[in-house]
Amino acid sequence: MVNALQAARESRAAGEDIKLIFDGAGIQWVREFAQGESKYAGLFAGVEDCAAACSYRTDAFGVGDAVKEHGDRLVSDFHGHPSFRKLARMVIR
Repeated sequence: MVNALQAARESRAAGEDIKLIFDGAGIQWVREFAQGESKYAGLFAGVEDCAAACSYRTDAFGVGDAVKEHGDRLVSDFHGHPSFRKLARMVIR
């Protein structure tokens, strides 16, 4: 998680448009960030406005309340999941 946050902040500092999508078991980090319990919450603060969460995994890991509380956008482009095809097309352009 730390590497992803650092890469996102570095890309943002370089003026790049970024998207940070929590998916899989990583979705559980949202709860820690929302509650300010993680020592990485400050690192996340610099990129939280571009964060989103997989709708399916949010339900599967029971972190829906934390995601809503934190204000992260839910992504459900393809059967409740983020569309990796859509994200890959953004990178190729």
